[in-house]
Amino acid sequence: MFICAAAGPPDRHQMDQTVTADPADDIDIAASYSRQDTAAVIPLLDALKARGVKVWFDKNIPGGALWEETITRNMRRAKAVVFFASKASLASDRCFDEVSAARTLRKPIIPVLVDHVRMPDDLPDRLVLTLQTRNTVEAWPGVEGDPVETLMLALASFGVNGDSTPKPAQPLVPPAETVSISPPPSPPSPAATPIAGPPAPARSRGLLYGGLLAVVALLATGAGLYASGVIGGSSMRALQVTEAEWCSVSAKKLLQRGVMENGLPALREAAEGGDLDALTLHCLSANDACNSGGNPDAMSAAYASCTKAADQGRWRALYNKGWLQQRGCGATVDGTAAAQSITRAAEGNCAIAQYDLATLYQKGELVGFDDVKAIRWLTAASDQNYPPAMNALANAYALGRGVPEDDTRAAELWHRAADMGYPGSMANYADALERGTGVPQNTGAAITYYRRAAAQDEDLEVRERAENALKRLGAEGPAKT
Repeated sequence: MFICAAAGPPDRHQMDQTVTADPADDIDIAASYSRQDTAAVIPLLDALKARGVKVWFDKNIPGGALWEETITRNMRRAKAVVFFASKASLASDRCFDEVSAARTLRKPIIPVLVDHVRMPDDLPDRLVLTLQTRNTVEAWPGVEGDPVETLMLALASFGVNGDSTPKPAQPLVPPAETVSISPPPSPPSPAATPIAGPPAPARSRGLLYGGLLAVVALLATGAGLYASGVIGGSSMRALQVTEAEWCSVSAKKLLQRGVMENGLPALREAAEGGDLDALTLHCLSANDACNSGGNPDAMSAAYASCTKAADQGRWRALYNKGWLQQRGCGATVDGTAAAQSITRAAEGNCAIAQYDLATLYQKGELVGFDDVKAIRWLTAASDQNYPPAMNALANAYALGRGVPEDDTRAAELWHRAADMGYPGSMANYADALERGTGVPQNTGAAITYYRRAAAQDEDLEVRERAENALKRLGAEGPAKT
């Protein structure tokens, strides 16, 4: 789905959570619309998908991808382009570019009227030749008949038939309303929950702790931790992690830090004794297992630690509890409870929860579509210098999504996040420098940031994008180390 409310790339933060269609997959339709018409467009697209129509849209754009190239590539693959016509989209330069590209590619274009516009009377001059002779589908609120069925008939003439029996649309989980932000009370005596040790071969995708044994040995050898008695010790040292870091550092890095400073035996003993830091690390150890289909028993134990750490007021554990509830890892899938947990953690000023909640509002998952709330939470997380949120907020300014379009503000945020080491922002800021969008054009500086993005190993898609940009500019890649 092409969002043409403003120039600029889509939401590139989410990066690590986006699923991209295989290039070999067929696309039935590609959709172009104005962000201002989201509330009218999304239900129509959901109804088409429920009828088996393969819709390409902005969630399928990987983080950091080149926006224009991705649009063109997927438009070529589509059997038809559906243009959602409204006063906003007809006035949009971005929509004009997309419709013009569809015409150049000789793709069938089906205008769907989601606003009371008259065709061809209300067409701007630049779109008259492209759209004046097209049959339209009326889909504004209160229109007679079923616009989805009318659109299905129009698509059938271009070989898009979907399924004969519509599938029920997946209902959105009702949003969590007012939630108290005070920390939950501490239980008088938390029950013991052992940290799982190395999994047996049949359970090789269990807790991340087991997978970190090799890391522990490597770190111990290099730093002399065995000799110091830290590894294998029976007492846990206090972790040097601030409350802000609990809500901004990745689970993997926090686990590595905890294991390096204390070792597995001490962490297990501390978690069994109800230590807040050890319980939080055990909670976070479920994430890797959740992403890889790990052992259910191990994830259930880690989820229990999330609950216990959240009861002691650790916002990161409460957020992680919601993350696991959303995915059904270690607990039954519960969208309502997940939304409540994530919202409470966000209201507790946990940056990662604020960022994730904003993403949910942008996607319409769990809490419904609301770009205004998304911007509020992205701003809150950005004010805490959380790079993924800064990158996402920059993308919103570049798109004009929930905020007025402001390329200068977008470039400023990308620059800040890039200098904090966030890979997606390195590539995005380099792209802005190369094009002169929001900043003076500076190819040399662009190459510098592309090289930084190409040198990192955190985001492979961004690295490939940066490597391709360096080749395009005839510049050498980063020095090999």
